[in-house]
Amino acid sequence: TPMRYAQHAILSGHKPPENYYNVAQCRQDFVAAFKRFASIAQNHRGLQLHLRLAHGKWHDVEEAIDFVIDVDSPVLRVAPSTALLQFQGVRTAEQLQVAHPRLTAYVGLWLAARPVA
Repeated sequence: TPMRYAQHAILSGHKPPENYYNVAQCRQDFVAAFKRFASIAQNHRGLQLHLRLAHGKWHDVEEAIDFVIDVDSPVLRVAPSTALLQFQGVRTAEQLQVAHPRLTAYVGLWLAARPVA
């Protein structure tokens, strides 16, 4: 029997370090790291990478889309949390289209959850 491998990996970013490392330098290094991850994923039979968007982690949807564009790899997509979107006031498909018109073109998978108040 052939070996089976995962087809999807969910990656979670983190906040920039709170030291001498500036935000622009940190983002540049994140892009470089994710380009490397994407290169590895492409060499492993179509592994799809998903950038996890969630409250307290990577929560700016538009910034995450720009990040995916900068990484410029077909294997990296976003994985928005429905709880994050609800927390931002997005509860319907129409509201999603108004709030984040580019999002659906970059979604690889949805993380289904509900916000806890």
